[in-house]
Amino acid sequence: MKVYFVKKATVHARTLQRACDALGGVQPLARRLNIAEHELAPWLDGSEQPPAEIFLTALEVVLEHSKARGTTWGASRQTRGDA
Repeated sequence: MKVYFVKKATVHARTLQRACDALGGVQPLARRLNIAEHELAPWLDGSEQPPAEIFLTALEVVLEHSKARGTTWGASRQTRGDA
């Protein structure tokens, strides 16, 4: 399994990283997205923004994984006290 260093922690890169984690690596995510593995590299490290369709599919993977684990997106974040 390849590990990509995140140059810029954009919401796109973080979501793709979570999708990689959920599916077990870059290769399974590339298969799910129906793209070549090397196409993921600039998106995973944050140097480029993925097409909307790729991002939305990755987000879907993350949400499915969260639902299967009984967690919600952002559940580990603390709430702000100024509400």
